[in-house]
Amino acid sequence: MRIAEECGLIRAIDRWVLYAALKQCAIWDKADTPVPISINTVSYTHLSHHVRMVAGHGIASARVVILAWPIK
Repeated sequence: MRIAEECGLIRAIDRWVLYAALKQCAIWDKADTPVPISINTVSYTHLSHHVRMVAGHGIASARVVILAWPIK
């Protein structure tokens, strides 16, 4: 994480992880296998961005837990 932060890649990685997890969750939904998920993210990304991404994938917000960790 520290190297990604120092290289300026942490935000891009954070967005990709969130997108990939939500995409997989949507795939499970289409297969009629709703699975709750938990996503670890960094605190750089605003919560409103996460909420829009969850809604954009058509996933019920009650099934998604997003944990934001500060980067030092």
